[in-house]
Amino acid sequence: MEAAPALLAVLGYPVAHSLSPIMHQAALAAEGLEGRYIACPVEPARLGAALEGLGALGFLGCNVTVPHKEAACRHATQRSPAAAATGSANTLRFLPDGRVQADSTDGPGLLEALRRELGWSPTGRRVLLLGAGGAARAIAFAMASQGAARVGVHNRTTARAQALADELGGGVRAVPAGELDVHLADADIVVNCTTLGLGGQGQALTASQLEVLTPSALVCDIVYAPEDTPLLRAARRRGLTTVGGLGMLACQAALAWECWFGRRGPIDVMLEAARRELAHRAARS
Repeated sequence: MEAAPALLAVLGYPVAHSLSPIMHQAALAAEGLEGRYIACPVEPARLGAALEGLGALGFLGCNVTVPHKEAACRHATQRSPAAAATGSANTLRFLPDGRVQADSTDGPGLLEALRRELGWSPTGRRVLLLGAGGAARAIAFAMASQGAARVGVHNRTTARAQALADELGGGVRAVPAGELDVHLADADIVVNCTTLGLGGQGQALTASQLEVLTPSALVCDIVYAPEDTPLLRAARRRGLTTVGGLGMLACQAALAWECWFGRRGPIDVMLEAARRELAHRAARS
């Protein structure tokens, strides 16, 4: 009996900017798999109903993005160790018996991108994360699990960063505004985990804050649209090494395939498709 086409989706609010449909559709074609991957804008109050609907319609799985990662994890009936530890999920699989499996590939995706692009490892490093949402949770857990010496989390609401640190433990700590410069001064890597920079609007660190970083510090922005964010441009003007979010996006997408298909997706195919789409969007604007 021929297998039914794989139905997949990404849920977010907003979600029109997502490159996931382009990447996964290209990957499905490259791997010779029948399937369709669509973007679905879902208001937060309707997430549960949307997920139940996807399962009822026979979807194999979905990705979830801002602002749904923590709520999606709560909706799941089974959670990977990373999803359980962080309370955040970006990948769900719908089983025929109604169970929902949750995984978090954001953290491993970033580490894989840093390894591929720079040969970088978190072992013994001092890490500073900006933001305390679902992506920050996943990245903090991944960094700490892979041997980071310290993982600081700075958020405009310190209580949210403290809650994250309390839940994860293991060297993860909240960084209040008054201590930010101290952590910037000895950070080996700073990762923007907020949406500042999306659409080219906003910047997670000011020019004066970037001046506090050591010349060897790495600045990473997980925002990928545009690929070259205001933060990355400002950091390069300071002479710092930078890494954009597109590599992480492709790597976390490839890791999601392990949840859905039992094997890693084609990273290079996904990355090329994402870059083509970003170039197309830039040409139209």
